[in-house]
Amino acid sequence: MPIRRQLPRVIAVDEFKGDANKTKFQTIIVDVEKKEIIEVLPVRRVETLEKYFKSISFLVTDYVNGNHH
Repeated sequence: MPIRRQLPRVIAVDEFKGDANKTKFQTIIVDVEKKEIIEVLPVRRVETLEKYFKSISFLVTDYVNGNHH
């Protein structure tokens, strides 16, 4: 899984029927404001999302959460 150093200000997370690694569903993360796909994760498991978001620094997640000054 790639490590992302930053996130857009607004994201959306959804699932879709894909074919990666012969799994039925994948997860897509989208930049809502730019209407661009920023990540496609191989499965739709909670653990995969947790691992993805934990790989992002606290400074970035605080900014996304609106805790920046």
